[in-house]
Amino acid sequence: EIPTHVLIQGGVGGLAAAVCAYFWELWGEQRPRFIIVEPQNANCLQLSARHGEPSVVTGDLDTLMAGLACGEVSLLAWEILYTGADDFLTVDEGSVPKTMRLLASGYHGDPQIEAGESAVAGLAALISARNQPQLSAALGLDQSSRIYLLGTEGATDPELYQRLVGAAD
Repeated sequence: EIPTHVLIQGGVGGLAAAVCAYFWELWGEQRPRFIIVEPQNANCLQLSARHGEPSVVTGDLDTLMAGLACGEVSLLAWEILYTGADDFLTVDEGSVPKTMRLLASGYHGDPQIEAGESAVAGLAALISARNQPQLSAALGLDQSSRIYLLGTEGATDPELYQRLVGAAD
C-alpha cells in the first residue's frame, strides 16, 4: 500500500528532495503527505518555507543531530521541496536520546535498532505529533495512517551513542 505520510530528516534537503521526487514520480497525486523534520536550531528548510524562498539560519546550529546541523538549503533540493513538501516540523533535542533508546531496546518485542542521532528525527517528530492531538489532527495522523520513515545512520559516533543510549542488550 502507498504510505499516507513520509517523515524525513531535512539537512540541506538533498535526501528529502530525492525521496519526495521519487514518490511523486511513482505515485503522482496519490503520493503521501511529505513532512520534513529538522532540529530546532538548524531549520533552514522550515524557514525557507515560511519566507517562500531559500533562507539562511543564522546563529548557533548546535544540535545532537550533527548530520542535520545545516543553516542553508540546497538550491536544487529547494526546487523540489518548495512544491513537494507539505509540512515542516522541528524536533526537540530532548526527544532524540529517548527515541534512540526506544529503538535500541526493541519496542514491544521489535528487533533492536542501532540508530544515530540524525536517523531518529522522523520517528521523534511522529511520536511528538501523536502526543499532541491538535498537531496530529492538523497533519492527518491517526490509527489508519501508514507511515514511511527512513533511518540514515547507525552509531556514527560510538562514544556519543553510548552516552545517549548506553548498552543496548
